[in-house]
Amino acid sequence: MSLVIVSGALVAGCSDNDQNSNVQVFKTARQLVEDRRLKQVESHRDLAMSILRSTRSDITVTPKNDPAPATAPTASAGQATTAPVAVPINSKILLQADGQSMVVDLLPVEQELEMHANQERTIVKQYLDKQLRLFDTQWAVAMGFDRSKPMLAYELASVTTVGELEKGILPNHLFATQIVGDMHKIVMIQRGELKLPVTDAVAKAWHTTREDIESAAMANLKTGAQSVLAAPELMIDTLPYGSAGRTGTLKSNVDPAIILLPEFLKAVQAHWMMQDNLVIEALAPAALVFVEEHNQVLLDRLYPQWKGQLVRATNPLCRELILRDDLKLGYANFKPTTKPSTAPATKPRT
Repeated sequence: MSLVIVSGALVAGCSDNDQNSNVQVFKTARQLVEDRRLKQVESHRDLAMSILRSTRSDITVTPKNDPAPATAPTASAGQATTAPVAVPINSKILLQADGQSMVVDLLPVEQELEMHANQERTIVKQYLDKQLRLFDTQWAVAMGFDRSKPMLAYELASVTTVGELEKGILPNHLFATQIVGDMHKIVMIQRGELKLPVTDAVAKAWHTTREDIESAAMANLKTGAQSVLAAPELMIDTLPYGSAGRTGTLKSNVDPAIILLPEFLKAVQAHWMMQDNLVIEALAPAALVFVEEHNQVLLDRLYPQWKGQLVRATNPLCRELILRDDLKLGYANFKPTTKPSTAPATKPRT
């Protein structure tokens, strides 16, 4: 009789364990689909945080979990619990920088992510770029002009790039000024990986003028360039072309906007020990090439190569050769030398 009682107890114990440990077995198909969806949303949030942490070290990125719902009422003895328990959707990210914070929710793009599973990274990054523009603008406004002043800088940009940047900030306008042809200078706020165009809306929130902002950007450019201007060998890579002359390029750590300064010409003249102006080929900010203005032989040699590169370029910084003299940047108005024909003349018939 005692053996029967023990055996019955064991069976009852096993039954209780099965009921507690295999809850998954009793989930409906709808609940399983919802579980999968929640995990997918969370994986997209993890992807977004990974992108942000690798591209924006100036921002603190943390998950922003909604509070757990209240515990569902326990079913009475002998009754099964059929009401689903609400589960929080972990789709939010908290961005923080200099006391400013903003919550980014990925739910608005979940449907697009489900439809294009093989393009998740691209979709998430494009969405984050839009959200970051809002966060960065709020941060800049909160910082104010005085605290933002040391971060103001000029960036060289083509007219196409200016148009693309303005699409995201209309009806506001960014502070872009045409220099030569397609080449413009844009006032940016730079902090770590952040490059935020300054707009008239930001200037209005700062209670300052465009002139003050432009002046601060130029002052920062001059201050930042002092060390390389004083030691041009730290600024220039020179490529000799034998008896034909030489070309110069900027080292990779030098701000391309340095060509806006008249002091740039003086530094190159001192380094090359000459007094000529510079003709600059500007296909891209990171690919500026300069030659002495009156070196016709080398310019004739390089001009066809430059024209070929220009045809292949998708977004050239400037489609014209630029002249850097001691006053400003302007058009070079270079004209290649016309070479005489070497073909023998045809002897006239008699």
